[in-house]
Amino acid sequence: MEITEELMYYLWNTRRFDHKVLTSLDGEALEILQYGNRNGSSGPDFINGAIRLAGLQWHGNIEMHVCTSDWKKHRHHTDGAYENVILHVVWQHDTDPTEGKVPILVLSPRVEHGLIQQYNKLRLATSWLPCESLLNPEKLQVMALWRDVLAVDRLQRKVTGQLENLVKESSTDWDALVYRLMVIYLAGKENRVCGELLSQRLTLSILDRNAPNPLDILALFLGTAACLDEVKNEDVKQKLDQSFRHMHSKYGISPIQKASWRKFGMRASGMPVRRLAQIAAVFAGKTRYFHELIACRDVESMKKILPDKLPEETGWRELLPSKSLLSNPQKDMLLINVLLPVWFYYHHQVHGHASSLSIFDMMHQLPPEVNAICRRYKKLGFPVQSALDSQALLELRVQYCEPKRCIACRIGQQFFSGQ
Repeated sequence: MEITEELMYYLWNTRRFDHKVLTSLDGEALEILQYGNRNGSSGPDFINGAIRLAGLQWHGNIEMHVCTSDWKKHRHHTDGAYENVILHVVWQHDTDPTEGKVPILVLSPRVEHGLIQQYNKLRLATSWLPCESLLNPEKLQVMALWRDVLAVDRLQRKVTGQLENLVKESSTDWDALVYRLMVIYLAGKENRVCGELLSQRLTLSILDRNAPNPLDILALFLGTAACLDEVKNEDVKQKLDQSFRHMHSKYGISPIQKASWRKFGMRASGMPVRRLAQIAAVFAGKTRYFHELIACRDVESMKKILPDKLPEETGWRELLPSKSLLSNPQKDMLLINVLLPVWFYYHHQVHGHASSLSIFDMMHQLPPEVNAICRRYKKLGFPVQSALDSQALLELRVQYCEPKRCIACRIGQQFFSGQ
């Protein structure tokens, strides 16, 4: 059976081995005082550990390998980061790479064989969800208790992965942050990169200066995106082209390459020119949303800050022949991906944890996100009744199921403990 370091980390973190009376490979009495913290970056696997060896206390780091000789295979003997390793935990011993300088603990005789069989059963599973054959109402109930934690993890990952960088780029201009995120997500999944470029080249300050004239806003978006030639009405196209030429010269705007926009296989509603007209309409009535957003206390008040009607000018009617500016699914998408994360980030950063707790109620009021991943989880029996459920399941997929780390998820932990 193949043993991996990932399994050893699990065993170490959960104490799933006989750890009561330990001895080192040399036969000296060994006691683990502190198991250390898992190190997610380069260097030893666990940091800030502590042991008592032959009556003496040692504080430092703990390294793990399947075989003792892996120490040299991984070239730790040439890396100064491993000089403070106080314990080398291995599955099996072959040769001592440190020549007795670092005590060795062999783990394999201290782990039940049945647990390793269970681990390999999960690791080698070919199903979409490795542990799906183990699901039952009790385990699904355990997952339901984990929902809020997963949903917050997803929010925080969005914050650290996207919002914090955009806040720095926007010099903590919260309105500029909302603007950039709305442009990115309204551009559509296929053209998200173009949406990001567009929000960088056409800044909120330029929109502010031209806010009194809605057609100028439309010209700015279509012109910066190099999509003016897709306007079918010649009179409207001429007006927009003339307007953008003037503003292009005035602000030094650098248009995106037209070829960057993806169009193949899209429905008419997803075509770039329609998406751009929609984005322009959202910012033609008002350019700033942040102060209204942070004052909201529920989903309905958030939806009300989003515009419903198209501007009266002919240009939009030609490009967006729809009754409403944003559909209900689009509003929900903006709430889940833009408004709620920004609201959570602001209140968590400025007013503290307690102020941001109502995020759970707001996410519970929204319908679940519709995608293939959530559909598959629902088919397996997971509850998918609100955005809170779907966000939690998407995080579960990314953090645990995708890399097949079922040993780290709640179902896997119950499975390993024999419950």
